[in-house]
Amino acid sequence: MKIVVKKDKERHFLKIIISVTLFLAVTYVQNFNYLNNLGENEIILFDNESLLVAQGSDDDTTGPVITFVQPDDNNSRITTTTYRIIANVSDANPPVYGNVTLQISNQTDFLFNATMNYDGENQWSFNWDNISLFPNDIYRLKVWAKDSSPNENYSWSEEFYIALRLSTGPSFLHFLLYILVVCLIFGVVVVYLNRKVYPIFSGKK
Repeated sequence: MKIVVKKDKERHFLKIIISVTLFLAVTYVQNFNYLNNLGENEIILFDNESLLVAQGSDDDTTGPVITFVQPDDNNSRITTTTYRIIANVSDANPPVYGNVTLQISNQTDFLFNATMNYDGENQWSFNWDNISLFPNDIYRLKVWAKDSSPNENYSWSEEFYIALRLSTGPSFLHFLLYILVVCLIFGVVVVYLNRKVYPIFSGKK
């Protein structure tokens, strides 16, 4: 009786091993066939680096066309402490955010780069808000842009010049108003002293 039970256990264990082996074999064959039948677009999903590459036509070998909208003329006079610089950037594969950069220099030195913001259609802009920190001078503006094609074509705009002409002191009108306000305040103080303070001291005496 013990011998029969032992043989039944051995047969049962052998069946389990055969079943597991067949399951693993079938699973391997299915996965192998699935990977071999993947199309080109499906295979690229396994390549994270490829997903970061801009999708577009490989035939695009032309860089973006960049034109200034504001300023629209060289040597424009800027008299305010903030100024919005606008450029039109057109391309068959338009740039993405971060790939349009404004460069500002004076007549001799590079000053800073700034990422331009996308305003819609082909328009990009940058608000120069700290103009008051810069001295009155002639400044050069250039815009660099890179399109979103796989070839990553890029180009520079032509140089544009602006002239900062901020007021460094109060105007004559402001100065005149300041004198009038001071005189008015002084007159009010004198009248108040004559009517309220001086009579009190006179009465005490």
